[in-house]
Amino acid sequence: MGLDLYIEALIREKKTGRVISNPYEDGFFEVCWWCGHDFGDIIDKMIDICNRHMNTSYTDEDDEIPVPQSALRDIYALLVKRSYLPDDEYFEVLPCNIE
Repeated sequence: MGLDLYIEALIREKKTGRVISNPYEDGFFEVCWWCGHDFGDIIDKMIDICNRHMNTSYTDEDDEIPVPQSALRDIYALLVKRSYLPDDEYFEVLPCNIE
Protein backbone atom coordinates (compact mmCIF):
# COMPACT_ATOMS: atom_id res chain seq x y z
CA MET A 1 0.00 0.00 0.00
CA GLY A 2 1.39 3.40 -1.00
CA LEU A 3 1.40 6.57 0.97
CA ASP A 4 -0.56 9.02 -1.18
CA LEU A 5 -1.94 12.41 -0.27
CA TYR A 6 -4.36 14.34 -2.40
CA ILE A 7 -5.58 17.76 -1.38
CA GLU A 8 -8.72 18.92 -3.12
CA ALA A 9 -10.50 22.21 -2.61
CA LEU A 10 -13.91 23.67 -3.28
CA ILE A 11 -14.02 27.44 -3.63
CA ARG A 12 -17.22 29.37 -3.07
CA GLU A 13 -17.89 33.01 -3.77
CA LYS A 14 -18.10 34.78 -0.43
CA LYS A 15 -21.02 37.02 -1.36
CA THR A 16 -23.35 34.41 -2.89
CA GLY A 17 -22.00 31.06 -1.73
CA ARG A 18 -22.00 29.69 -5.29
CA VAL A 19 -19.20 27.33 -6.31
CA ILE A 20 -16.67 29.14 -8.51
CA SER A 21 -14.06 26.37 -8.77
CA ASN A 22 -14.26 23.86 -11.61
CA PRO A 23 -18.01 24.23 -12.16
CA TYR A 24 -18.08 21.59 -14.90
CA GLU A 25 -17.66 18.64 -12.56
CA ASP A 26 -18.23 18.38 -8.81
CA GLY A 27 -16.61 21.74 -8.09
CA PHE A 28 -13.48 20.28 -6.49
CA PHE A 29 -10.03 20.81 -7.97
CA GLU A 30 -6.72 19.21 -7.07
CA VAL A 31 -4.45 21.51 -5.11
CA CYS A 32 -1.58 19.05 -4.79
CA TRP A 33 -0.70 15.37 -4.82
CA TRP A 34 2.16 13.59 -3.13
CA CYS A 35 3.00 9.94 -3.48
CA GLY A 36 5.50 7.90 -1.54
CA HIS A 37 7.29 7.84 1.77
CA ASP A 38 9.62 10.68 0.73
CA PHE A 39 6.77 12.99 1.72
CA GLY A 40 5.69 10.98 4.76
CA ASP A 41 6.91 13.56 7.26
CA ILE A 42 4.84 16.33 5.63
CA ILE A 43 1.79 14.09 5.44
CA ASP A 44 2.17 13.07 9.09
CA LYS A 45 2.41 16.70 10.19
CA MET A 46 -0.67 17.63 8.17
CA ILE A 47 -2.61 14.75 9.75
CA ASP A 48 -1.40 15.88 13.20
CA ILE A 49 -2.67 19.40 12.49
CA CYS A 50 -6.10 18.07 11.46
CA ASN A 51 -6.28 15.82 14.51
CA ARG A 52 -5.35 18.69 16.81
CA HIS A 53 -8.08 20.91 15.35
CA MET A 54 -10.77 18.19 15.42
CA ASN A 55 -9.68 16.31 18.55
CA THR A 56 -9.49 13.09 16.49
CA SER A 57 -6.90 10.37 15.91
CA TYR A 58 -6.69 9.82 12.16
CA THR A 59 -3.57 8.13 10.75
CA ASP A 60 -2.08 7.65 7.30
CA GLU A 61 -4.01 4.36 7.18
CA ASP A 62 -7.33 6.23 6.85
CA ASP A 63 -8.71 6.62 3.34
CA GLU A 64 -10.13 10.09 3.88
CA ILE A 65 -9.34 12.69 6.50
CA PRO A 66 -11.50 15.79 6.74
CA VAL A 67 -9.67 19.10 6.95
CA PRO A 68 -11.50 21.63 9.07
CA GLN A 69 -11.35 25.26 8.04
CA SER A 70 -9.66 26.10 11.34
CA ALA A 71 -6.66 23.93 10.32
CA LEU A 72 -6.03 25.60 6.95
CA ARG A 73 -3.81 28.39 8.30
CA ASP A 74 -1.56 25.90 10.13
CA ILE A 75 -1.36 23.65 7.06
CA TYR A 76 -0.54 26.62 4.85
CA ALA A 77 2.20 27.70 7.26
CA LEU A 78 3.66 24.18 7.24
CA LEU A 79 3.72 24.07 3.43
CA VAL A 80 5.24 27.53 3.08
CA LYS A 81 7.86 26.71 5.69
CA ARG A 82 8.84 23.55 3.79
CA SER A 83 8.75 25.10 0.28
CA TYR A 84 10.83 27.38 -1.85
CA LEU A 85 10.66 28.88 -5.31
CA PRO A 86 14.04 29.26 -7.03
CA ASP A 87 14.87 32.74 -8.29
CA ASP A 88 14.82 31.58 -11.92
CA GLU A 89 11.26 30.20 -11.72
CA TYR A 90 7.94 32.00 -11.65
CA PHE A 91 4.24 31.30 -11.63
CA GLU A 92 2.10 32.28 -14.56
CA VAL A 93 -1.32 33.53 -13.60
CA LEU A 94 -3.88 32.90 -16.31
CA PRO A 95 -7.11 34.86 -16.61
CA CYS A 96 -10.33 32.94 -16.20
CA ASN A 97 -13.91 33.75 -17.05
CA ILE A 98 -16.33 33.48 -14.18
CA GLU A 99 -19.94 34.09 -15.00
